[in-house]
Amino acid sequence: MIKTGFKIMDSFLYIFRWLRPLVSPCGLLWLFLVIMGIYLLRSKKKYCGSLCLIAALLFSLAGGRPFPEYLMSTLEKPYQDIRLENLPKCDAIILLGGGQYSSKYSPFYIEFNEAGDRVLHAFEAMRQGKAENIVLSSGFNRIGVDQKNPWSDYLTNWISNWDIFKGNISSLGGRMNTHDEAQGVKELAQEKGWKKIMLVTSAYHMKRSAEIFRRMDLEVVEYPVDFYVVGIPQTPPYFTLIPESQGLKYSEIWFKEIIGNLLYKLY
Repeated sequence: MIKTGFKIMDSFLYIFRWLRPLVSPCGLLWLFLVIMGIYLLRSKKKYCGSLCLIAALLFSLAGGRPFPEYLMSTLEKPYQDIRLENLPKCDAIILLGGGQYSSKYSPFYIEFNEAGDRVLHAFEAMRQGKAENIVLSSGFNRIGVDQKNPWSDYLTNWISNWDIFKGNISSLGGRMNTHDEAQGVKELAQEKGWKKIMLVTSAYHMKRSAEIFRRMDLEVVEYPVDFYVVGIPQTPPYFTLIPESQGLKYSEIWFKEIIGNLLYKLY
């Protein structure tokens, strides 16, 4: 009797997990498209109904499961076997921006986002003595028309106050994109005489980033971090047509990286 009760409870929880996305904006929009498509088809408005159902299907592919996870895994899998302890010592560690932003309500005015792993892994590489120099990059807030307030300056202040590791800290200031970061590192490397750098960024972003930095005549040691799919246990349901924001995010990241690679090759 108790076992039967547990089985019923497990079944209920599974159904709840499967239907939970329906109460999100993505799920409600998908449901609206499906209902409207069926209604229009039944009303003999086949063209409009078909468009609604096709839109719902594309929505399912981009936000349902498991297709977005598969797309993300194609970006991450080439780097799944890289370990920090096996990487050589470099002249400098380059921490690409994207892991933090500023918040006036947080200690040191730093707020980490989902890519905050970049910061932690770069610091650990310094702590393990993989380089004597670290270069920080980030986005920025605008103060007035021409003045920038780089978030990496707050990160530098945090490192100094906590005494997290020993080494030389340089800041690229606020940068617009990866190409802008690479230009700044190239100038700094020429000034300091650096030849080999360790590039720290999210695994999905590594291929495009490494190619850009190699164009700057730098020897790049890749240290991919911040995995989203590969090596991360996934929670059920493992298959669903109902789109979720996380799936849409993975699809957006994949699309952005593929288009970015194409544009940089043309450039």
